[in-house]
Amino acid sequence: MFKKIALGLMVFFLLYAALVVGMALRTKGQQDAHLTELKRLGALGDAVKLEEKEATLVEACAKLPRVDAKEMLAYFPKTDDGLLPDDDAKKRYGTRTLLGVDSGSHSSAFADVQLPTEGWDVGRWIFEFSSDFPMYWDLYISWAYRPFGRDITNVKYLVVHQLASLDLPSVTGETYIPGHMTFRSAVLDAKSGKVLCEGNASIDQKGTVNVAGSGRTQADAKRDLEANKEGDVRLMFFGELTHFALRDVCSLGGEWLCKETFGTYAPP
Repeated sequence: MFKKIALGLMVFFLLYAALVVGMALRTKGQQDAHLTELKRLGALGDAVKLEEKEATLVEACAKLPRVDAKEMLAYFPKTDDGLLPDDDAKKRYGTRTLLGVDSGSHSSAFADVQLPTEGWDVGRWIFEFSSDFPMYWDLYISWAYRPFGRDITNVKYLVVHQLASLDLPSVTGETYIPGHMTFRSAVLDAKSGKVLCEGNASIDQKGTVNVAGSGRTQADAKRDLEANKEGDVRLMFFGELTHFALRDVCSLGGEWLCKETFGTYAPP
C-alpha cells in the first residue's frame, strides 16, 4: 500500500514538474515574441527621417482614421548628444523609449520601456511557476507582456518624436524660467513604417513647481530645499514627456486618451 502511494506521489510530482516546465517554455516563447515586436517597432522609429514642418502634428494628423487607444504607441528615438547638455538631462530624457497605454496596471494609465530590453531565461520562469499554485499562473503569464500588459502585434500607429531643440528650465531664488522642447514628430503605420502624417510638436513648461526640504533644524531643511529645487523643477519638466507622447494625437485614440494625456479632444 505504501509503495502504491509513493509511486502515485512520484507520478504526480513528475507530471506537475512537466506541466511547470511546459508552461515556462510556452511563456518564455510569448515573452520572446513580445520583445521581438518591441525591437521591431523601435527599429521603425529609428529608421524614419523627419524634416521641420510648418504644420503642427495636431493639424497634420487630424484626418487619420480613429483607432483604439491601445492600438497606439509612442517612441522617442536616440537623440543627438549635443541636444542634451549634461548627464542629468541625458538620464532624465532617456533614449529609445516606447510608451503607451498600460493594460496591466491599476495604478498608472501608461507604461514605458527603454530599448533594448532583456527577457527572462527558462530557469526564471520555472522558478516563478513552481513557486505558486496553478490558479495564480495567469498572473505570471501576463508578465510575459510587460510592458503594456498585452500583445502589441495589433498596434496600428507608432507616434515618433525626434528631439529638435531643448532649453532646460533654470532656477533663480524662488522662481524659475520654464523649460522648452521642440520635436519633429510623425505618425507611422506600425506595420510598414510608412509616414502617415508629420508635423512639429513642443513641450512648454507651465505652472508652479512645489519643492520641499527636510532636516533636523530649519536651517538644515532650507539647505536641503536649496539643493533639491533645481532637480525638482527638472523632474516636473521631463516628467511631462509621459503625457506629451500621445497628447497631440489623442483624438485618434478617443476621448479617454485625451483626458489621460491632458489633451484636447476633437470629435470625428
